Amino acid sequence: MIKALIFDMDGLMFDSENVTFKAMVKTCEELGVELTLPTYTRFLGRTAPVVKEMLKEIYGKDFPSDDFFVTVHRRMNESYEQEIPIKKGLLELLNYAKEHHYTTVVASSSALSRIQDMLDKAHISSYFDDIMSGDFVVHSKPEPEIFLKACEKAHCLPHEAIVLEDSQAGIEAAYRANIPCICIPDLKYPEESYAKKCWKILDSLLDVIDELKK
Repeated sequence: MIKALIFDMDGLMFDSENVTFKAMVKTCEELGVELTLPTYTRFLGRTAPVVKEMLKEIYGKDFPSDDFFVTVHRRMNESYEQEIPIKKGLLELLNYAKEHHYTTVVASSSALSRIQDMLDKAHISSYFDDIMSGDFVVHSKPEPEIFLKACEKAHCLPHEAIVLEDSQAGIEAAYRANIPCICIPDLKYPEESYAKKCWKILDSLLDVIDELKK
């Protein structure tokens, strides 16, 4: 019996990719280069150092990637100060959870203050029963401990919860914690691109599962 839904935050609940894309497009314009959506989708799921290298490959080794990221983050924060757009279908999902009396917990590697601030600005704080923040976590990516502690907050065992994720790292973390996980697709991007992303995630997960079986 499922008792709790554990929600990842940024990419799953908020339309952060679109905010990031707009900020990057504007910053690139100021630097005299063009950023297209197909190019931007190549950055998704990659770490900042990798994206910096990709930017230099695309726009030349003299591209000021450090300054670029500073400006992009400033623009994103300015956007979030005004409004934090939520993903299409999120409210329907949250209302479904309420109607079925599931305990709902946010589990994110972000700091508690940031999580609460984003939930408040998106006007969805009241939908969640608790928050498991990453204040105690060394790494920026989801780890099994975050989801296990989220289960504790929901007063349930791992097999009685479902993790809702949109990233490879989060799915792997849920798997390592022995918690059922559902990958929520981002339908904003072309179907073929998302299919390729899903295939890459599945391939990586199979590698992880094989390693754990050894």
